[in-house]
Amino acid sequence: MTWICDEVKQLDLLLNEYLGTTKLIKDVKTKKISQPGENYGSIMYSLDVTVEDKQNKHEETIHTVAKVLPQGELIRQIFNIQTTYKNEMAFYKVIVPTMLYFQKELDIQKPIDCFAKCYAVRKNLLENSDVIDDDAVLLLENLKTAGFINIDKVKGFDLETAEMVLRSLAQFHGISLALKIKKPEVFEKKIKMHCDDYYIAVGEMPLMVPTIQLLLNENEEIKEQILPKVVGWEGAKRIPKESIFNTLVHDDLWTNNTMQKFKNGKPVENKLVDFQIIAYGSPARDLFFFYGLAFLWLS
Repeated sequence: MTWICDEVKQLDLLLNEYLGTTKLIKDVKTKKISQPGENYGSIMYSLDVTVEDKQNKHEETIHTVAKVLPQGELIRQIFNIQTTYKNEMAFYKVIVPTMLYFQKELDIQKPIDCFAKCYAVRKNLLENSDVIDDDAVLLLENLKTAGFINIDKVKGFDLETAEMVLRSLAQFHGISLALKIKKPEVFEKKIKMHCDDYYIAVGEMPLMVPTIQLLLNENEEIKEQILPKVVGWEGAKRIPKESIFNTLVHDDLWTNNTMQKFKNGKPVENKLVDFQIIAYGSPARDLFFFYGLAFLWLS
């Protein structure tokens, strides 16, 4: 039997690896969880999937989040879904297993654990096609049911939570950097080749540059130095200067893309999410981005 789920077609087929030959889907409860103004690059649904073991009739429910394509061709072009979705799929199916296996080889007792579990990914329902289409989906662990939350982006992180996020980031950078140094061929094939730099496929967004230029032009102290440096997306140099420290970077680290678990008001665990624009470059990129937003919160 093929389970019918309006939000995700052929859910049985998508979960084939998890179900194997001994389990079947008994029920699915779905709910749209992305809010207006959030998750521009995806529409997100919670899928609570009840699975039954065919032999002993034992039931379990897996709590998942399905990330599917945003509506509207313009939004899809702006978020360059052929790059962002392939990046994130490769992150969960290739990069994370590679990093975990590398740590196992080094006999690391507590391997990195700041990512959601990935149940399945799919680019399309076609044969021998690499194209992201309307049937593309990532099915990930629903971290909220495990007690994780997003910090209010208006309030931002306190110092203790920020330090915890940065520890996760240090592990993320450090393991991929160690892999690059110790096993450069593996890093090149399993990590770097999946770091396609994100860019806006439709060119610079209308009015963005003129609006920024107009605002800067009102400030006499900075306009002569800063104004000439404002360019459209295509005009920005995205190729990183090669360095021994260059490694895998998140490139979009802020409150929406990290989730924390608290116990008695204290942060105890952190997860990094949303790896659509992973890139190869200086780890300082993540630090500057995170620090820049933290500075705004503290201002």
